[in-house]
Amino acid sequence: MATSSSTLNMFFSEYIRGLDPQCRVSLPSEWRSGETEFVMLPTVKQDFLLFPLPMFKRLFDHVSEQAIADVALQEALAFLGSQSRFCRCDKQGRMALDKAKLEESGIVGEVKLIGAVSHIRLTAANRWNTPVDDNSVGRYFDAINKASTRISPAFGTIFGGMAGNGDGK
Repeated sequence: MATSSSTLNMFFSEYIRGLDPQCRVSLPSEWRSGETEFVMLPTVKQDFLLFPLPMFKRLFDHVSEQAIADVALQEALAFLGSQSRFCRCDKQGRMALDKAKLEESGIVGEVKLIGAVSHIRLTAANRWNTPVDDNSVGRYFDAINKASTRISPAFGTIFGGMAGNGDGK
């Protein structure tokens, strides 16, 4: 379910959806009550993240300012920019996705949409099985607690693993 306010959407639950011949996916009706424009970013494990456009902008405004004087950050943003796509829902709630990017990551025919509270995770339908044992749940809450103590928690938590160390730093 998406909860709509002027600045925040929330996405809960998981859905498997078929991709039509134009590589469009229909968002669940619960998720269509707010934003209809998203940015599709690559992430680890051949998945993608769909950020509502206002959230994406908030995440990267500060980082973009720092890139003026940081060559490594300029390269990181160039990578993300080249691999990311703008996506918009049509009036029926369908969103056209990048077919080539999805196929490269093994997402063909259908996609699993995972509500990740503040954004949507896209993955192959057979690739995501959320472990709910006590160790996993504890690890999830530890990661949230650790992120909440950082200056820029969203950026570090989401993309930290892409640097290769996997610890979100």
